[in-house]
Amino acid sequence: MQRRVKCSARAAIVVGAMLSAACSGQGPREVEAAPAVEYEPVGKPVQWNASDAQRFGVSAKDFAAPGGAPHGAAKAPYDYELPAGWLALQPAQFRELNLRVAGADNAECYVTTLGGGGGGLAPNVNRWCGQLKREPLSQAQIDALPTVTWLGQPAVLLDIEGEWGGMSGDASAKDWRLIGLLQVSGDKLRTLKMTGPRELLGRELENFHKLVASFRAGS
Repeated sequence: MQRRVKCSARAAIVVGAMLSAACSGQGPREVEAAPAVEYEPVGKPVQWNASDAQRFGVSAKDFAAPGGAPHGAAKAPYDYELPAGWLALQPAQFRELNLRVAGADNAECYVTTLGGGGGGLAPNVNRWCGQLKREPLSQAQIDALPTVTWLGQPAVLLDIEGEWGGMSGDASAKDWRLIGLLQVSGDKLRTLKMTGPRELLGRELENFHKLVASFRAGS
């Protein structure tokens, strides 16, 4: 709330003159004083207990570039084309590319690269199955999974539905879907993983495959 402050310059001058006269041994004398001045505060009123977005008028999405990596982010070792409506977020731990899928805040797509082969293809396929509370696949079932070309090399495609349990198994979301690529290249395991509500990912499936096809080695 803004308040106007009224300050009497006359009162201040009179008091000052009386003190000056007292110190000099002279009697009181009449002085001329300016009229009272009314001050008005400038700027916006202070909003207490406000969030950063409310206080400064910005939010995290203002720092994300619409066509690729977020502002200030380290350049990934590849280029790609961001699907329409998707959002590029800041990289995070184990997410060198971090995307928000259009349509829901809880739908995401990200790239992870692990050294040492990441523990192998089969354990990672079944780790993803476990996140949707699905039974693990046999080696024969894993060998039969389809493959697509990603960054010039074959990658296994896993597309499953179920109840999302989260990375640590402490979440719960029904009618969830996971669509992901797993690629073993030398001593590295690279994955591209999209998760979210089943119906939403069904609508974004074409954009996912366009994203996969758009990947190129970084320039």
